[in-house]
Amino acid sequence: MADTRESLAAEALRLRKVDDESSSKLVSALQAAVEAQREAIETYVVEQQALASDTAKLAARIEALPSSPPTPPAWVPQFPGDVQPGTIRWGCSIEGNGDPVARHETIAGVALGLRRTFWDMGKVDKLVATAAADIAAGRVPWVSIKVGAWLDVAAGKIDAALLGLFVKLKALPGPVWLTAHHEPEDDIEGTSPAQVGGAAAWRSAQARIRRVLDQSGATNVAFASILMAWTFDPKSNRNPADWWVDDCWDFAGIDVYQDSEAAGAPQTMTGWKNAKAFYDAKDLRIAIGEWGNRGTNATAANEMLSFRDYCIGQGVPGMSYFDSSLNAATGSWRLEGEPLTRFRELMKAPSSVRLK
Repeated sequence: MADTRESLAAEALRLRKVDDESSSKLVSALQAAVEAQREAIETYVVEQQALASDTAKLAARIEALPSSPPTPPAWVPQFPGDVQPGTIRWGCSIEGNGDPVARHETIAGVALGLRRTFWDMGKVDKLVATAAADIAAGRVPWVSIKVGAWLDVAAGKIDAALLGLFVKLKALPGPVWLTAHHEPEDDIEGTSPAQVGGAAAWRSAQARIRRVLDQSGATNVAFASILMAWTFDPKSNRNPADWWVDDCWDFAGIDVYQDSEAAGAPQTMTGWKNAKAFYDAKDLRIAIGEWGNRGTNATAANEMLSFRDYCIGQGVPGMSYFDSSLNAATGSWRLEGEPLTRFRELMKAPSSVRLK
């Protein structure tokens, strides 16, 4: 009986210990849960405070915003006859300063955007009359004029004649692009008699013409040089820097001819690429004074489109195709076949702009 009592007492003691241990564990678990909840509440409070701060900052930024989106700056032309981005003056020169109406405009149903013509100082009145007719039709006239001996021009010997020309151009009701003696490189290499004084004389003549133009007040006239793309090809053995004058031109003209039907569009030519890089470094825009591309098929027409699209993307303000057989040592550049059709189609493109 005594053994039974002792056994029961021992069992009771054991159960009390188990109960105490369980109670202790439960208390610890409850304390841990309370601590975790406290930490979670503190974290939540901190996060809510940070969110409130961020919300206040965002509200302040929104409050500071203008009531409507800012208006982009208005486009400003860089020179007379400049074009807005995404557009171009699409045009040509025609054999013997020929009639653009009969050659292209009657068939296309719209005017050219640009017309290049060629003159000398003995035909100033005709030059001005033709430029006036171009402006009236919606074309920007790009007039190239041979001014005589470069040393004489540089010495001021034809200042009066130049001033007379510029005053007449000033009176016209629209922009005129002017080039004085295009492709001068040929005139010290291939022309007989060659110009005396070389590139230095041409540079001095260009600076003199700029000065007289500024004095005339003909702010509707943009002055541009025109060099050959070939000059910028190392194979020419020419130095393009020989034909550069600081602060002289409003833009630079380039004459580029792709004489190989299999060679691709003109923008792939080394001379063109180097010319573009040269004038980009000078921060001077390029326009195409003359260009030609071989072929009469759809490939040639597509190359025309490719070159035009490229030029628009590069900010070229105008392109004048050399639609002529004159002075064409390697064969006529006159538009024929698919390129002729494409040229007239592009005259009507929304990106081809004319004077209003």
